[in-house]
Amino acid sequence: MWQQRRQVQKLIRQLDVGLPAPLTLHGLLSSLEAARGRRIQIVAMTIDEHTGPCGLWVATAETDYVLYNRDSSPVLRTRRSCTS
Repeated sequence: MWQQRRQVQKLIRQLDVGLPAPLTLHGLLSSLEAARGRRIQIVAMTIDEHTGPCGLWVATAETDYVLYNRDSSPVLRTRRSCTS
């Protein structure tokens, strides 16, 4: 578990994004939207958990989409309004 935490911390440092304190989903998305210069929408999809990815980030010129499995555990289904 500690190894995964170190990997995540390393990836966050590479993002070069100011993280909000306290760290919340809304605050993180706001920081990422500002850094990327476009909206980020969180979208639930039906994904086969045995053969498909657990989630997917799709970047377009105007909006980024974070797709997740609607049947995921509750902690992974946290959403926010798509309007900024």
